[in-house]
Amino acid sequence: MKYILPHYLTRYYLSYFLFFAVTLMALIYLFDTVELMRRASKFDNVPLGLVLQMGLLKLPSFTQTVAPFIILFAAMATIMQLNRRQELVILRSAGISAWQFLGTLMAGACFLGCLMVFILNPLSAMLTNTYYNMNNKFLERKGSEVAIFDKGFWLRQPLNKGYLVLNAQKVNWPEKKLENIIVYNFTADDNFIARYDAEEAYLGKSAWALKSVAIHKKAHDPEYRESLQIPTSITQDDIEGSFARPETVSFWALPQFITTLKATGFDARPQEVYFQYLLAVPFTFITMVLLAACVTLRPPRDTRAFLFVIVGVLTGFCLFFFSSVLQAFGISHQLPPVISAWTPPLITFLGGVGFLVYNEDG
Repeated sequence: MKYILPHYLTRYYLSYFLFFAVTLMALIYLFDTVELMRRASKFDNVPLGLVLQMGLLKLPSFTQTVAPFIILFAAMATIMQLNRRQELVILRSAGISAWQFLGTLMAGACFLGCLMVFILNPLSAMLTNTYYNMNNKFLERKGSEVAIFDKGFWLRQPLNKGYLVLNAQKVNWPEKKLENIIVYNFTADDNFIARYDAEEAYLGKSAWALKSVAIHKKAHDPEYRESLQIPTSITQDDIEGSFARPETVSFWALPQFITTLKATGFDARPQEVYFQYLLAVPFTFITMVLLAACVTLRPPRDTRAFLFVIVGVLTGFCLFFFSSVLQAFGISHQLPPVISAWTPPLITFLGGVGFLVYNEDG
């Protein structure tokens, strides 16, 4: 008998959650696909099917962004419907406090947050990474690729009618300096041309400047040079931008990726802030339910009900903006990652609890 009410409320809440999730995802997919079609119209060989596929690949990432609003709207709709049907009055007359039925909604929101972090996020990271690869290939037409692994920094870039692959064991990025370099040069048909071993390399405006270079070519003795210039179109922003997308790394891989970034000399602060943000997602979803309760737990005949709903929606947007600002401060090293990620939901939680205690129990 005691499970009937939680089951009823959960079913109500999940139905509204699915409704708002599908609605927002459809709208996002529509507008994003239109934007992709506009960008693809600049090229002759980008088919419509590819554009539609790219829109689908990016959709899980957008869903994670708007998920707090889905939680907020679903909670508001659930409580308003219960209020409209006088069911909240019946629950209270039966001795069930607001905290009891809100606890069910908060538990459901927390469960959805855990699903998003542990399951949706890894899937989204994989699909988003595929999206950016397709975007670079078909819409931005970039020939260079950058990656970082436990064995150092890797870069692939076009060179003349072939390409080269560069590996550096250590990076001093503030000085744009790479150490212990190996560069492999291939033709467009993947035939080996030469290998360059260098102690150091610096990224200039249009070339890699290699120092103390040993050049190895097929059927030739090694050749040694004090310096060597390798043309490149890659800039510092291109390399930093390759690591500025934490959403392309799954929640489970982020800790190791952060360690690898630090070990190779890159700034891992965006990834640290994003990791703390993901940890805070279940708690953020709980605060969204509290925010919904603050603006919808009104008497059924309260003429200001619609006004309170508008206030709730605006508060949700303000919270999103506040969270984005603090994350920007965290990424720029103005705030610790924990504070930048956890402060907005914590403030909202304390404010929501205080408001409900005053109005429901005061």
